[in-house]
Amino acid sequence: MKLKGKPLSLFLTRHTNKDINQNPTKYGLRKSREEGKGLNSSTIFKGYTSQSKRAASALNEMEKGFKSINGRVISSKNPLRNELAEKTIFKDMEKVMDYWRNETNSNDLLFQQKWLNNEVPTKIAKSPKEVADEVISKRIGQAIRFLRLKQRNNEIAKLPEIHLRSITHGFITHAVFQRLTGMKYFEKYKKDTGIREGLVFDFYPTKEKVKIMMTYRGESFDVTNQVYKIIK
Repeated sequence: MKLKGKPLSLFLTRHTNKDINQNPTKYGLRKSREEGKGLNSSTIFKGYTSQSKRAASALNEMEKGFKSINGRVISSKNPLRNELAEKTIFKDMEKVMDYWRNETNSNDLLFQQKWLNNEVPTKIAKSPKEVADEVISKRIGQAIRFLRLKQRNNEIAKLPEIHLRSITHGFITHAVFQRLTGMKYFEKYKKDTGIREGLVFDFYPTKEKVKIMMTYRGESFDVTNQVYKIIK
């Protein structure tokens, strides 16, 4: 199938640089602002973030950069409550921290691997499948529903390109990657998702479905059928 132009893209990206107190660094905020300036000014931008200060601050700076080139930003009513927050994923933070210290020797990557392998008890943390399905249904499902509505109203051709940016945490992008590809993240990639790196989803409306291509680290994956199975 030859793909026509994409009216909408979703970037599921990791937060910006942080210091030892988990706050965003000046360098990280500057890079986020530059990233906003680098977008096409004819694009419509809408962002989402968790309650994490480093994620929310990165989004604010990105929007500032985009507005500085006369870009149009659509703001959410409650922008800090539109994404999964760590406190909603980890049901009992005290027990999570005990697990992190005692079972992984305070090793973040090992904790991620154990969580992605369903080794962290579900009584203290949501499963990676549950987290991934929520993100996929909320963000990717939202994009599909929007494009289908525009198709029914014969408005696809009139749409400007829309850029959705969801700023989150690396382990969430790993869970979504695993759910959509069926591959173990740390078996395929030996390193954590980098700062401001993440999954890119491009949406192509067709007669039967909205085709969805996911890109990560130079590789593309057709995740259309898996997404539709999850959001049905």
